Amino acid sequence: MKRFICTLLPLLCFLLLTACSDKSRSLSGEVSDVRAENGEIVSFVLTDADGKRTGVLVPEDAHFTSRTDLDPDAEKDLLLSGQPGTSVRVEYNGGKTKLTTDSGEKLPAYTAWFVAVDGYLEPDAAALQDGTPLDLFHWTSGTSYRLKDGTDLLYVRNYVGPESSIVAGQKTYNDLSETAQQAVSAYYESRGMLYDVEEELETSYASYQTRSPNKPTPAVWQDVTLQASSERVAYFLTTVHTPIHGDGSATMEELRLCDAFDRETGERIDGWDLFSCSPEEAKRALLDLVQITQQPLRSEMEAALQPEYLIFYPGNIEGWFPRGALPSQSTSFGFGLDYTDGLKAILQPWAVPVTEPQAGT
Repeated sequence: MKRFICTLLPLLCFLLLTACSDKSRSLSGEVSDVRAENGEIVSFVLTDADGKRTGVLVPEDAHFTSRTDLDPDAEKDLLLSGQPGTSVRVEYNGGKTKLTTDSGEKLPAYTAWFVAVDGYLEPDAAALQDGTPLDLFHWTSGTSYRLKDGTDLLYVRNYVGPESSIVAGQKTYNDLSETAQQAVSAYYESRGMLYDVEEELETSYASYQTRSPNKPTPAVWQDVTLQASSERVAYFLTTVHTPIHGDGSATMEELRLCDAFDRETGERIDGWDLFSCSPEEAKRALLDLVQITQQPLRSEMEAALQPEYLIFYPGNIEGWFPRGALPSQSTSFGFGLDYTDGLKAILQPWAVPVTEPQAGT
């Protein structure tokens, strides 16, 4: 194959190529009417979101890349097949020319120097419990579960694990020992997703029957990010977003859980071990510091508080209760505490996060 295919760091490749082209313009849309010679793509038609069709001429030196999970060979086969639903972004230079399709349609056309696959359709790749078939549309950032009429039932954003965590002023995942990195990654891999795609699909399908046409597609995602570090401990926050259905809308619920790991061994540290007192004393002291006195809220918080609900940030601790954890509250509920002397008095000294000095300060 004569064309150069970017397989490593596609986004960086895209930026570098863009920088080399002062007058580059772009088109985005769905590919059709692919024309090939000797196994190489020479042109195709791009249909944008408004239904406008534009020809794209593909010279031998055009650069190809994929911003999905496709490898180069699969990307080439996909484009050559002209499979409906393949979405690309085209960068082009120069003026307008013409393209005549095999059916005789005459279209304005441009010559591409860069083609990126942004998404592709996988027909009949899933199904609902009642047998209703679903297509999957793979975007750069996630996957849409789609009915045959084109309706997106659920969008599942790609999982972001602890390896991607970078927080300004904090030690990163790569600053952990190799042993700790392996242990932390293994813990989250073993725990897996805290939502069930099949369950979310069924709920979304039921809600779809009453959902207003202008409401956004329900979405789910889960991220794990490094939030804070002490000399001994690395604090990772898991955030899970799931839809709340019931009124025809698609509002979101959030679950937030904090886990502490030894920076050298990667051993997970029980959250109550971060305190210098018993769990019961820690709960009472925390609620005293935040001045929660009203009942039944205080009793509910003491009963429901789990160490994972205490999120360690560089400058403060946030106590966070998900919706349903506190009977007297109809929504999620939280509080915040700075690392005052009162809070530090009940924490182990080695558990208090430190902020790394910034360059030039």
